[in-house]
Amino acid sequence: QSVGTDSSSSSDPTLTCRKVVSSKSGPNENDATSAECDDAAGEVMTDCSSFHCDKRWTMNGEKIEIDGTTGKAKCTAFNGKNSPAGVKATARCCKMSGLSCDYRTAGPSFPFDGAKAEAICPAGKTSVGCSTYSAYPDIDGVFPNDDRTACQAQSGKPSSTNPVEKAGVQAMASCCTAPAGLD
Repeated sequence: QSVGTDSSSSSDPTLTCRKVVSSKSGPNENDATSAECDDAAGEVMTDCSSFHCDKRWTMNGEKIEIDGTTGKAKCTAFNGKNSPAGVKATARCCKMSGLSCDYRTAGPSFPFDGAKAEAICPAGKTSVGCSTYSAYPDIDGVFPNDDRTACQAQSGKPSSTNPVEKAGVQAMASCCTAPAGLD
């Protein structure tokens, strides 16, 4: 399922990228923070990731979202339970003439250890960035498939025995294409 698309307005045929890191989220569970690319510079978000500020595992991951005001993609990271240091979102922002991305999502997976959700790119697009989110910190990770046409997120062992606190994982893929290719 597509959550939206974005295209670079740059006329430069050379691919240039930079990393944008958000401010720190709040200390509470599900506190969020976002990183966004510079639309005026012709940038498009090609990857969304996050990290915990004190290297704990208790984070709920990140989502690719489309800003309701600007219509541009943004990377939003979500803090986990018992994580007072918070999280930061990281967006990879690129520009190049003809660069376009379709942001895809799938899931959630079943809520058991090893269950997967796969976000599949449309034909002709390459998965250049993979992201994952879970309402609870039950994430093993996310990775592209072998031919880079999809991203697979894998659910970890549920952190709670309460059935209400088991959510599975969502997979997100930044599926992009450019005239010069992205291989």
